[in-house]
Amino acid sequence: MIQVEVYRKKGKICGFKVEGHADYAREGEDIVCAAISALSLTGVFASEKLCNLSKQITQPEEGLLSLEMPTGLDEQQQQTYEIILETVIIGIYETAKNYPDYINIEDEGGEYSWN
Repeated sequence: MIQVEVYRKKGKICGFKVEGHADYAREGEDIVCAAISALSLTGVFASEKLCNLSKQITQPEEGLLSLEMPTGLDEQQQQTYEIILETVIIGIYETAKNYPDYINIEDEGGEYSWN
């Protein structure tokens, strides 16, 4: 099962961690793992590109990806980073709605609902 942890400070998203494997299908055919990986890595690439940041991760570990908002961002970068993180998490929630037996989400006070 894929475990997702969403980190928030004062209700605002500041990062997430995705760990594990869905085991929905064989390696190379697992659409649940592929979806979560694509969403997570899109968050990494978008934060680097749209916030003008250096590499957020050098090489994702097998079955583990973590992304946290760095300190020292200006207000515009921080807002952009939050939007990117929330977009990734919304995509993960929507995927989990379709594959609830393969994805578990722990969200520290998030406002996104399953409905």
